[in-house]
Amino acid sequence: AIDAAYCLITVPLPVLAAIDADFSVDYRAAIRAVVYSDAIKIAWQSRRFWETDSQIYGGISWVKGPTAMVWYPSDHFFSEKGILLGAYVSRSAADALAAKPVAEQLQLSRAAVEALHPGRGRELEKPMAITWSKVPYSLGITARYSSDEDVNYALLSEPDGPFYFAGEHLSHVGAWQEGAVLSARRAINSMDKHRRAQRA
Repeated sequence: AIDAAYCLITVPLPVLAAIDADFSVDYRAAIRAVVYSDAIKIAWQSRRFWETDSQIYGGISWVKGPTAMVWYPSDHFFSEKGILLGAYVSRSAADALAAKPVAEQLQLSRAAVEALHPGRGRELEKPMAITWSKVPYSLGITARYSSDEDVNYALLSEPDGPFYFAGEHLSHVGAWQEGAVLSARRAINSMDKHRRAQRA
């Protein structure tokens, strides 16, 4: 155990829900009540055919079907190889894709690239598929609040005694690092204000 006057907690809520901690009953319930969205990204290494064949230098091509998009890298132009996202889906689309075996996910992703760039699907190699709900210290990509759950957002935005909470799940810029940083700054300022008031 560690003794401290304050604790800033940035752990994603699904992970935090499984940690034994001295939160009050209301906070424990709020932590468990927030639902997280899932997301899947499928990336491939490939020769940068999108640059040489189509003069595509970054951006997204939207596709029909379960993979939603092909996302082209916007860095290391004219390099021999690059990383191409062959799928990036979230929420119910991610749930549907995650229900399929990984081999089928990869096949669908390759087919989406092939549909946009005929003959180039075979050049895709070294695939990587990430399903955020299966990443141990994330268990999802972003908090999803409904109007009924906004009370949880409001509660967790305030300290529970010495416990202050921060992360993308407590920001209006959800699913982005910027939101997590803004949330942390808010929590630290709140902590500092409390400390100064106690010393006055």
